[in-house]
Amino acid sequence: VFRVSDKRLLSLHPTTLSLLAGYRSGDRALTLRLRRSIEDNPEVQDDLGRLLSFGGIVPDQTTPERLSITRCVNPPVKTLIFHITYVCPLACEHCYIDAQRPGKAPVVSEDLPKDKVLATIQEFADMGGLVVDFTGGESLLRPDIWEILSEARRLRLWVSVLTSGTFLRPAWAQRLKPLVNEVVVSIDGLERTHDANRGSGNFAKSIAGIQLLHDHGVRVAVTTYAHADNFEELPQLQELIG
Repeated sequence: VFRVSDKRLLSLHPTTLSLLAGYRSGDRALTLRLRRSIEDNPEVQDDLGRLLSFGGIVPDQTTPERLSITRCVNPPVKTLIFHITYVCPLACEHCYIDAQRPGKAPVVSEDLPKDKVLATIQEFADMGGLVVDFTGGESLLRPDIWEILSEARRLRLWVSVLTSGTFLRPAWAQRLKPLVNEVVVSIDGLERTHDANRGSGNFAKSIAGIQLLHDHGVRVAVTTYAHADNFEELPQLQELIG
């Protein structure tokens, strides 16, 4: 069971999964079946207790919803980090993706076609995948990003987008809100350190992007990488972002 609010995962005994599969959470048939199974299977009783505290099941639910049970591959593949474009408006010193500015041909190759992107997301969901992180390059500059995000949401995946946040506009923040669980903005230190890596003025733009997303109700996380030039700044950065 995957809880979207904090990306926590709860593993259940196979017997419990087989009991829950194919029933609505409010079905009387499920209730009777669980009562009989609890008597014979202590592991089911333990699982139900954990599910109640986890929020995976709600007693006396008045609006039953079909329970979605997905069998995972073994070992499970839980997260897909998907680099869907080489295009990026920045030229960060540390970047390991050979990105290019908009309007120029990508150095490595063309971006993966949309049909293959969607097929990959579908395959990942079919394998029991849970989280897809779209990155690049700058994934929001891909023209078909909105279709890709919509499909990922339709497949009930946790969807996040990694961005520099330097070019976000109110209309984009509004479109992102129903399509993503989280937007992750890269901040590499305080202003001088960040701009030395990502270009002059980009720290202020990224902070403004974070504020814009927050103002539109989009959940925001910040990612940074620790290195010799920013290590001592991390406590100040945490205070600033927090």
